[in-house]
Amino acid sequence: MNETPSAARRRFPARLYGLSLLAILLLTFFPVLSVVAAGLLANIAECELNEAAVHPCVIAGHDFGDPLYTMAVLGWLALATIPFGGALLICWAVVFCIHLRRNALRRPAGPPRRPAGD
Repeated sequence: MNETPSAARRRFPARLYGLSLLAILLLTFFPVLSVVAAGLLANIAECELNEAAVHPCVIAGHDFGDPLYTMAVLGWLALATIPFGGALLICWAVVFCIHLRRNALRRPAGPPRRPAGD
């Protein structure tokens, strides 16, 4: 069976590119977000938070010192995730631009234009 040209052509996967960009950015900046969240929680609960040691931080009757310490120290992982995420972002941008260019070249030119004097 012969398909019409419009049926054979697939739509541009913009949603897929958007979701993949979001995933790259979240994985890249997750350690930084973890440090910010730990700092905010410690400030709200008026707890001491540093990398030297675990300090008790009682919130609603539970000690969150260990999880806050872990979240704060997780920031060191950013030394690896930010360069890796930057490389992934460059690869994503190259693939996105190539896909956009190929998609634009496949698009029909449209109806011919009439001269302005007619």
